[in-house]
Amino acid sequence: MTALANFGGIGGGFVHIVLFAMFGFDLKTAIVLSNAQIAISSIIRIFFGIGKSHPVREHHGSLYNFQVVSLMVPANALGASLAALINRVIPDVAIIILNACLLTGVFAFNFGKLRMMVKKELLSGKPAAAQPAIKAPTVATPEDKPSD
Repeated sequence: MTALANFGGIGGGFVHIVLFAMFGFDLKTAIVLSNAQIAISSIIRIFFGIGKSHPVREHHGSLYNFQVVSLMVPANALGASLAALINRVIPDVAIIILNACLLTGVFAFNFGKLRMMVKKELLSGKPAAAQPAIKAPTVATPEDKPSD
């Protein structure tokens, strides 16, 4: 199931939880399996991408920004720990309702972004994908440094 989800570009645990529930797992077991699935998938992606260079930065630098990783990992670990405590205390029905509310909010937010993108495309006459969303950062190389 992890391979199917990753090949389809689904990285979120909410989708995995629903899939596990459809296969007959109870909610709390589905959450634990989803977290393990995401962790294993991340480790595999890092293993295969560790030697690759960044495509936008003209192949200078690593594919991964380790400064961002060093900020995200502690916050992610704290969030996972708090979620594990909440998962033990809150009944299954409340977890389902909270997940449904969160998914509804995420869907509404993304649908709003989609509407804005379509509106922008209709007004400009060009597809929004053809317009760069983020300007690629320039990376200084040793050859770019002025000599003393």
